[in-house]
Amino acid sequence: MSVPLDLAPKNETGDPILQVFRLRTTAFHCRKNGLIVTKSLRRLRRQSTGHHWFEEDVSNFGEAEVAGRIQNLYTVPDGVYTIEICNASYEYVEGYRTGYLDDYDYSLKPYPIPCPPVQPLP
Repeated sequence: MSVPLDLAPKNETGDPILQVFRLRTTAFHCRKNGLIVTKSLRRLRRQSTGHHWFEEDVSNFGEAEVAGRIQNLYTVPDGVYTIEICNASYEYVEGYRTGYLDDYDYSLKPYPIPCPPVQPLP
């Protein structure tokens, strides 16, 4: 379950922060040792807006921890995606919700890339 837009990270003007990434899978044969498959997730700076909160999470928690929290990393095809917070749980003190995020995961959502208009053939 994704976090509602009003709970998503926002910039100083109140607009949602958009983190756009390109997901790419590569595979190659490693002589007699088998097959090596890698997934790379690279930020598209020109498409992204605002503070890079995802990079902050990677530097705080480590690459392995954050990659393990991306729910659909291995099920989506290669392409361009935004990263959203999902499965959010909140801190409770004496039975009352404080509003602070206690734990959360990530989800990749397809991001439509604007394409230039197609020119008709002469």
